[in-house]
Amino acid sequence: DVLHRDATALSYLSIAFMVAMIIGSILVPWVKERITARLLFVLGGLGLALSYGAYGLLALLHGNALVDPAYLMISFFMGFCLPFVNVPISIALNKQVDRAYLPRVFSLVSVLALAANPLGGFIVGLLLTKLQITDLFYISAIAIGIIFLLQLGNKSFKQLDATDTKD
Repeated sequence: DVLHRDATALSYLSIAFMVAMIIGSILVPWVKERITARLLFVLGGLGLALSYGAYGLLALLHGNALVDPAYLMISFFMGFCLPFVNVPISIALNKQVDRAYLPRVFSLVSVLALAANPLGGFIVGLLLTKLQITDLFYISAIAIGIIFLLQLGNKSFKQLDATDTKD
């Protein structure tokens, strides 16, 4: 209802997102050869923030003929950026965690991701009683952007660069 689209249109957005994730996953190694893992991670996060902000803008423009292609492009861009966040973290975990503990660590990460979904839905539901959805998109975009920009100075995240093979 927020995007003013039916289930078929939302399926198209999901397909664009998934195809872009595949393409992004294929291109991550090529990009990682040219920039550090930490910068890859931050740029991916900033792309996600930009996508949320763009969704907020488009939600205001419903009815315009260019909105549907724009939604597809934003979904594609968001899906493309996601592996740029995920792959450096996965590589760092694989290199930093003892192999005997890897299954436990990845199980814990999976459990946390599964728990985050209903918890996030609950928090968003509460926020939507006080805010418009477009405001929530903007707030999310700003918060995600700030969080990822702060990672440039995060000493713990400098370990991501230690996973690079280049000097």
